Amino acid sequence: MERGTIGPTQFAMMLLRPRNDAIAPLPKQPLTEPLAHYWSACSHNSYIVGDQLTGLSSADAYRRQLVQGYRHLEIDCWDGNRRPIVTHGHTLCTVEKFEDVARAIAECAFLTSDLPVILSLEMHCSVGQQFKLACDLIKHLGPALLTYETFASMDDVSLGALRGRVLVKGKLKNKAVREMNEATMLNLQRSLLSTESGHIPFCTMLRALWGLGKVGNALRLSFP
Repeated sequence: MERGTIGPTQFAMMLLRPRNDAIAPLPKQPLTEPLAHYWSACSHNSYIVGDQLTGLSSADAYRRQLVQGYRHLEIDCWDGNRRPIVTHGHTLCTVEKFEDVARAIAECAFLTSDLPVILSLEMHCSVGQQFKLACDLIKHLGPALLTYETFASMDDVSLGALRGRVLVKGKLKNKAVREMNEATMLNLQRSLLSTESGHIPFCTMLRALWGLGKVGNALRLSFP
C-alpha cells in the first residue's frame, strides 16, 4: 500500500465512525411516555448474515445490531436436536443455537444504550423446546428480563421506567399450551425445567415469554 492511502478495511472503519453518521444526533427527549409514543430502530430476520435463502445464521449479528443501537430484534425459533435453534425456516440458511443468541443479547443489550430491548419471537418450536427456550432466556438475561409479575407490580411503565429491561413478545400457537392448567404446568416443570440451582417456577418462565403479550396490550405497543 502506498504511503498516504488507506485500504478497504480502514475505509470501512472510517465510514462507520460516529462522526460520519448520515443522520444528525437527535435532541434528547423526555422518557415519560409509553413505548408506543416513540420510534424504535427495528431489525427483521436479525440473525441472518447475507441473503435470506442461503445466508449464515449468527449470534454475532445480534451483537452487531445492538451495538449499532437497534432496540427491536426478531428471533425465528425452531426445534433443533434436543435444544431450540434459530434459522430461516424452509431455506438453506445455516442454524444457530438459541442459547448462543440469548447469550449474545445479554452481553451487548445495553452497551450502547440503556433503553429497553424488545425481542420478537417467531415461534415454531414444540412445547418441550419452548420451555427450554424460556430457560435459556432466564438463565442469560437474568433480572433484566421483564416478567409479567414484575410488570404487574410497576406503577410507572414509561420508556424511562423500562430502562435496562428486555421485553419478550410472541404468540402461543399451540392450543395445548394455552389450555394448560396449573397441575399440568407443575408436572412439566418437574420433568423439563430442572436446573442446577433448583426448579425455576414454571409460571414465571411461561410468562417471561408470553405473558408480555399482556404488556403489549397494556402499553398499546405499535412500531411504525
